[in-house]
Amino acid sequence: MIYNIEFSQEANNDMQSVFLWIAEEKGMPQTAMNYASKMKATIREIAKHPYSYSIRTLPLSILQYGFDTRRCNFGKYAILFAIRETEKLIYIHRVIPSALLTNG
Repeated sequence: MIYNIEFSQEANNDMQSVFLWIAEEKGMPQTAMNYASKMKATIREIAKHPYSYSIRTLPLSILQYGFDTRRCNFGKYAILFAIRETEKLIYIHRVIPSALLTNG
């Protein structure tokens, strides 16, 4: 079963920030488009097999996003999401640098 996908406003902002940083700060708009496309493809894969990603059990993740938060690594970023089974939905909480999660 493929789940529907919903993004929090923060996740949308995160993805836009990554795109703009690569496109404008690094001056590589084509690379930014490719990166965004691959990130979206990864998120579609999450929707196909969401239970294959482990639940985050560190305190910071639990406090910020709840007990059911899962993580998918994408490059140097972590896609944090929850499975809303009754709605058949994957809810993307954040897309943040993995280094920010070393303590949670």
